[in-house]
Amino acid sequence: EQHGHINAIGFDLYTQMLERTIRELKGEAVVPEARVTLNLGVDIRIPADYIADERQRLRMYKNIASAADEAERRKLRQELADRYGPLPRSLVNLLEYAALKAVCERLLIHTLEQRQGEVSVRFHPQTPVAAARLVEFVRSWEISAGAQLTPTGILRFRVPRAEGWLSELRKLLLSLVP
Repeated sequence: EQHGHINAIGFDLYTQMLERTIRELKGEAVVPEARVTLNLGVDIRIPADYIADERQRLRMYKNIASAADEAERRKLRQELADRYGPLPRSLVNLLEYAALKAVCERLLIHTLEQRQGEVSVRFHPQTPVAAARLVEFVRSWEISAGAQLTPTGILRFRVPRAEGWLSELRKLLLSLVP
């Protein structure tokens, strides 16, 4: 019977559900799952002329998506450079995107959008980020004028779209970590 469930939902999702249920039964704290939606308007792909073999490209997408921490992403970046040469901008963006997504998952961010240099962040109701920390962030000198926290709980601020802005955005969000 369990085999049928695995086939229906996939092995990874099945094991996540099983681990979550075990933690709940043990009485351990279970972090709510937050599906993150990132809409940043950047090219995040591995060009076919960089990795010609489609299977290798797909495998690398999977490796980047499953990299658990910064050390693994750094190792992947080095592996890519060693194997295929200097990384194209779109691949650098993809690696930075993966790191940013990991931070968003950690902070329980529902959506992160960027439009014309303005970033909007919507948090999950159970985010570990305290409201006082968000207010402090808005008042901070580190970010440009015009930062605001709307009554609906959306954090908005400006980030210049210069090279490396995804990395800067990740650092700003990490400053919210309690």
